[in-house]
Amino acid sequence: QIRECTAQLLRYAKQTETPIFLIGHITKEGSLAGPKVLEHMVDTVLQFEGDRNHVYRLLRSIKN
Repeated sequence: QIRECTAQLLRYAKQTETPIFLIGHITKEGSLAGPKVLEHMVDTVLQFEGDRNHVYRLLRSIKN
């Protein structure tokens, strides 16, 4: 189901030259939750890092 939905979104994005953002969940260990198929289908994985005690957060690219 995730593979098919992602494939349809990617087809739409390429046909219309529209950027698509898919939002997932990162576990406490730092890996993507759920099936790894989504991670392999997308162009990049971006991750926010930081904690509640700091004003700033980092946006890190873990796959390009």
